[in-house]
This record gives sequence, structure tokens and C-alpha cells, in this order.
Amino acid sequence: MGRGMVTRALSRGGTLLVLAWSLLVVGNQRSIGFLWEPSIALIALGGLLTALVVMRVDLDRLKPPRRWIVAAAAILVTVFTITHKVFSYTSGPDLERLTVFAGSCALMAGVMWLLWPEVIRLGGLALAICSAVVLALAVLKLDQHPHIDVWIFLTQAVDVTDHFHNMYTHSWVGSPGFNHSYPYLPMTEIPLIPAKLVLGDVRFAMVAALVAAGVLMVRGVRRHEAYGAVLLFAITPGLLALVEQSWTEPLLFVWLVAALFCVDRGRLVAAVVFLALALATKQHVVVLVPIFAVWQPFGWRRTLAAVGGAVLLCLPWALADLSAFHYGTVTRLVGMPPRLDAPELFTAAADAGWTPPRVLTILVILVGAAAATWRARQFTGAGAIALCCAFALYVVNLVNQQAFYNQWWLVGSLILVGLAWSPSVTGHRPNKRKARVAALRRADMVSGA
Repeated sequence: MGRGMVTRALSRGGTLLVLAWSLLVVGNQRSIGFLWEPSIALIALGGLLTALVVMRVDLDRLKPPRRWIVAAAAILVTVFTITHKVFSYTSGPDLERLTVFAGSCALMAGVMWLLWPEVIRLGGLALAICSAVVLALAVLKLDQHPHIDVWIFLTQAVDVTDHFHNMYTHSWVGSPGFNHSYPYLPMTEIPLIPAKLVLGDVRFAMVAALVAAGVLMVRGVRRHEAYGAVLLFAITPGLLALVEQSWTEPLLFVWLVAALFCVDRGRLVAAVVFLALALATKQHVVVLVPIFAVWQPFGWRRTLAAVGGAVLLCLPWALADLSAFHYGTVTRLVGMPPRLDAPELFTAAADAGWTPPRVLTILVILVGAAAATWRARQFTGAGAIALCCAFALYVVNLVNQQAFYNQWWLVGSLILVGLAWSPSVTGHRPNKRKARVAALRRADMVSGA
């Protein structure tokens, strides 16, 4: 009976993760701009399903979900999205056309994923990816000056950095929210400089990051049915708002995916570089450090090297004005009041009249990170580690008083990476060139003997 239960869990793990992703993205998209009360319950339920799979299923042998599961998720999520209000600074006929275009392409891609032969399914995948790129570029054209503080201070920070000034001591003109200091780590800004100087808008860097991450996801797929996870990534609801409002999670996502991909392919030096970039992008990524440290193909020495690299990347700004750097990246964020529209458990508790003490939220985060780290020790595949990272960040967001669409989008996207790269029983792939050289040396030794 025990073996039969394990077999059933393995066979349903992919399906449970697709369901968890669906609950997460529906609740997440419906809370952009205003809190939809059921969102908290949907996201929390998605977290329970994610925890069940991560803690109980052999993630190295996780089977991709069946085609009809992926197609059903794509169709149902899209229908729910287009039949409810879509938040955007673009309005009127332009927003309607964007919504109809995105919804029609997503529905068609979902239907095509059900069909035979395989070329039609791959056509549906191509349609989903191309329509996502077109949608992202269209919203940049239609809304060239979004009224959000993130776009304003990212844009002005490029000019500040280009003139060799310190963005952590600067004030932002016309910002409706953050009007002084800089709330992120430096690698949210430096990759944006070419996009701003060459193309005139920092958001082109976000689009490039999304495309690069999608390419890496495709290259890491081992079984054809796992391409369905890439399709879901391309039609994720809220892509319009993610790009339009210049949220920086696409940068963090592509660094993490690149690090996982490089470990999988045996390019460990490159993996250290990409993990360092991720750690120097957003502060909360630090909870993933133990996961990479216990991951056997990567190890604690390379993790320490990545942490050291992240410190070096941040060092110029810290040395320039340590108090301003600490204020922008730590003090001010910790002291901010809770968001009333954040779809997470902290908000639900506050609405019920109880504000959780900070020590409790820290304890919950540590427990979640410890559980994800404990499970990561048991796996070797990059897809399995992506799911452990998703679980750790899921717990962080559930008790983070500032968690919003962009943070939840990152969690959902990491879940899809885990699905796209499953099963991953072989762990990291050895470098092909090194393998050929080793084979030739063995042949020479045999012939010499």
C-alpha cells in the first residue's frame, strides 16, 4: 500500500503544481490595483499544494502534467482573467484591444496544446511566446510614461548613475511613492542602463529578461510534454502590468534561471556569476543561499563565492555612503507600513484586527527556508531546486507585509521552471567538451598500454 501511495503521489505531483500555479496566478492577477478578498484564500491554498509536493514528492522524478491538464489550466485561467477587470494605466479602446489580443492568443494556444500531431502543439507554444512578446512591446508603445514610482525612480536612477552620482542619496522628481533614496540593490539598476540609453526606456530590459528566461526554460526541457509549462509561462495573467509598471522581478528571475541552467549543464563558474547577480538584485533572495549551499552539484564553496561576488557588486555604493545604502535597502523598507492591498496572510491577519509581531514573521520565514533547504539536500536536478526555491519564496511572501503581484509572479514562474525541467534525475550534465577530452585520454592510455 505504501509503495502504491508513493506512486500515485509521483504521478499527480505535476498536476498538483499546475493547480497550485493556477490558484496563485488567478488570485494574484485579480489583486493588482485593489485587493480582491478571495485572492488571499486562493494564494494560501496554492501554497499548501506547493508545500505538499515539495515536501512529499521525489522532485527529481516528478512527471510533467498531461496535455489536457495544461490546456485546461491555460483556458480556465485565461477565461477568468479576461472576464474580470484588468488593471493597467492604459485605458479605453487600447486596453480592450490588448486584453482581447492576449486572451484570444492564450485561448488558441491552450486549444492547440490539446491537438495532434505534435507540430500543432508546438505551434500553440510558438503562438503563446510570440503573442507575449508582442503584448509586452505594445504596452511600452501605448504607455510611454506610466504613473508609478518604480518606473520613475528606475529611469532617473539611470541618469544619476550615468553621471557617476549615488542613486542612494538622490531624490526622485514626480514620483507618487518613493521620492528619495533607492529601495533595491544595485543590480536592479545597472542592467537597465543600455536599454535606457539605446532604446529610451528601462522596460525594454525587462522584456529582454523575460525572453532570455523563456529561451533558457525551453533549452532545459527534457520531455516534450514539459513544454506545456513554458506555454503557461508565456500566458501568465498580469504580464501587461508586470512590463508596463517596470517591476524588476524579470531581472531576478533570469539570473536565477541562468544559475540553475548553468549548474545543470556543468558550467559552474558561470552559475556562480549568475547567482551573485541574483543576490545583488533583491534583498529577499538571501533566503535561497542555504538551498544552493546544500545542493550537491553546486556546493557551499561556490555559494560562498557567489555571496562574495554579490558583496563586491554592492560594495561601491556601500563605500560611497554606507548610511544611505543601509537606509534605502534595509531601514526604510522594514519601517514601511503594511500594504492594505497585498494578497497575503499578514494582510488577512491585520484585517481581522491582529498585527502579527515581527519576530513571528521572521520565525515563519526561517522555518520555511529550513524546510526547503532540508528537501534540497535530497535532490540533484535543477528543476527540483527551482521548486525548493519557489517554496521558500512562497513562505516569505505569505508573511511579507509588502508582497505584491511582482513577488508572486516570481514564485509562480519558478514553479513553472520546475515543471518544465522535470524529470531531472541525472542532476547536472557534464561539460561535453571535457567529457570528450577525458574519453580521448582514456583511449590513449589503453593504446599506450
